[in-house]
Amino acid sequence: MQILKGARTAITCAFLGVSYNALAANQPTFPTGHNPASEIDLKYEDMDYLLEKTVLPLGKSDHRPAYKPDASTGTRVIKDNPKPSRLEGNRIMYHFIETDEQKMVVREVRDTLLALPDRIDLAKLNRNEQLAYWLNLHNAIVIAEVADRYPVVLLDRLYGDCEKKPKRFACERQFSVMGQKISLTDIRQHVLSNWNDPVVIYGFFMGAVGTPDIRTKAFTGDSVYADLEDNAVAFVNSVRGTRMSGDRRVRVSEYYKIVAQKFPVFERDILEHLKKYARGDFRRQLDWVEEVDPVINDWYIADLFNGNVTGPDGANFISDRGNGLSSGKYPPHVHRLLQGVTERHKRRRGIVDIETVEHGTSEEMDDEIAVAPQTPEEAPEGN
Repeated sequence: MQILKGARTAITCAFLGVSYNALAANQPTFPTGHNPASEIDLKYEDMDYLLEKTVLPLGKSDHRPAYKPDASTGTRVIKDNPKPSRLEGNRIMYHFIETDEQKMVVREVRDTLLALPDRIDLAKLNRNEQLAYWLNLHNAIVIAEVADRYPVVLLDRLYGDCEKKPKRFACERQFSVMGQKISLTDIRQHVLSNWNDPVVIYGFFMGAVGTPDIRTKAFTGDSVYADLEDNAVAFVNSVRGTRMSGDRRVRVSEYYKIVAQKFPVFERDILEHLKKYARGDFRRQLDWVEEVDPVINDWYIADLFNGNVTGPDGANFISDRGNGLSSGKYPPHVHRLLQGVTERHKRRRGIVDIETVEHGTSEEMDDEIAVAPQTPEEAPEGN
């Protein structure tokens, strides 16, 4: 497979120098100025191609918890995501990004975005273009890192409180931007601190089912807010985002604690935020809520295989068959995922089924896959 032939982000503007305002001491400095009259448009053709070829949309949630999957016949091993949100969230087909060459191409997409501020003065862009850039860079870093670690089941150890766990991947300043080392957390902090609308929180894909969706196309300046609003509605009206607990209490995702600076009076502000994006009966139920409890989590990888690509006998599920799977069949845990999604959409227009996944991939993604065995980790505490 060759996802891309060279990673060159097209820019419809001249190369300019970089200017920026200093932030807090000992912190990376990012451009904070902008040009509201700018008509410069950044194009993300390589990122688009990567997402179009690897992201599998599972469709909107029906806000109903999924049943916990049963173990496969003859074994007690559960290779499925056991969370109530296991049928939700767009998936990246990481089993199509297996060889060193394939992973290198994904890194090239990331590295091209990292180098972009050396070619164009971000402060000369308008705010929407800047926002789209930072979100795309954040997500490209995540995709490349998870691809390098794949197969992996849980992703919670990539993140955490950077003061307490500075060695976590998201905290380490290992990426060069504008002559300085930055971390994934620095990017997120820059966006949270400089864009007022809380909807920006739905642009950070963190690789896990319980975080905002990765989209099938890159963010762009002209549509970034429409795409964020779409992600917001999908997340708020999903099991991974919210769940009623009685008439007066709503449980929400722990992700809201990660981005809590957008909600200074947490319970009050979160509740008002949810009301803005809630739909149908759920919106009406929120009028009675008195307590907001951020306890929902799902750090299982947003991957079709849930990071489990081997059978109980150690045999690899994946082969060089044209559909990417041995004997033309999916392993039981993948079949259960896709069957559950299909059932969810029976009463509305179908979005995903097994045939869609089996035959909908590009011929460029039919190379041989041979991945090391992965032992499933225990599920984290919480729902």
